[in-house]
Amino acid sequence: MEALAAANGAAVLMIDTSVVRVHQHGARIAGNSEQDMGRSRGGLTSKVHAVVDANWLPVRLGLSRGEAHDNRPCPVLLAGLRPRTMVLADRGYDADWIRGFVNQQGCHNWLAVNGLAFIKLASIRVWLRTYESTP
Repeated sequence: MEALAAANGAAVLMIDTSVVRVHQHGARIAGNSEQDMGRSRGGLTSKVHAVVDANWLPVRLGLSRGEAHDNRPCPVLLAGLRPRTMVLADRGYDADWIRGFVNQQGCHNWLAVNGLAFIKLASIRVWLRTYESTP
């Protein structure tokens, strides 16, 4: 996946997190501390962190415990960005250290005010790509 994503050269990347409930049988495995499961309001959960391009193709993925803050894996997920890449994120990633980290790599960042605005922005990009490919 890393080789495919590296060859992609996307100009726009989006980062977000999704909470996944742990299956009841997975929670019972003895010594299962390596699986990034944690307690949150929803019970035993994990978080899947994804960086995707404008076509929703995954570029980088991460996993953390359910109670971890969304922005914790940013240094790993956003490391090595190409200059002039635009990084889109929702307010869960609105932190000065993340903005600084992205800007140090020569990239631009833009944070949506709320989750719906972020989804609408990504949807606009998908529509624009559809029109770009129409003769």
